Amino acid sequence: MNAAKFVSGLIKLKRLAKTEIEHARVDLAEIETAKASNSAAMEALVRDCAEADQSAKTDPAFLSANIQFREGVVLRREALRKAGFALEKAEAEIRDRLDQAVQEYKKLEILIAVDAEKAGKAAKKQEIAGADDWAARAASKSN
Repeated sequence: MNAAKFVSGLIKLKRLAKTEIEHARVDLAEIETAKASNSAAMEALVRDCAEADQSAKTDPAFLSANIQFREGVVLRREALRKAGFALEKAEAEIRDRLDQAVQEYKKLEILIAVDAEKAGKAAKKQEIAGADDWAARAASKSN
């Protein structure tokens, strides 16, 4: 009975590990989406800068506005760069978490298989012992 409870506990842990794997995969997908969004924002910023530069070249009235725009661009670019670094760090942490969960899942699969085999052997021994007891009682009654 103890072996069965142990295997049951291992199966529950295996389910938890599988859930952790699924959550980590969802988190990675969200990180990828955020990285793509961050990259698109950076590209839009570069494109806006090119357009502002072109406007400043063709119309000198845009020159002072372009300087102010550029100052804002520097701040936004720095914010996007920092967000990119934060996303990279979060992605690395999630990948580590995913790797650990996968390793735990594999270990639990092995433990469950081994302990289920042991439990099966123990049950067979109990069946054999029970059959021997039954045969001994039947023999003593017939005498």
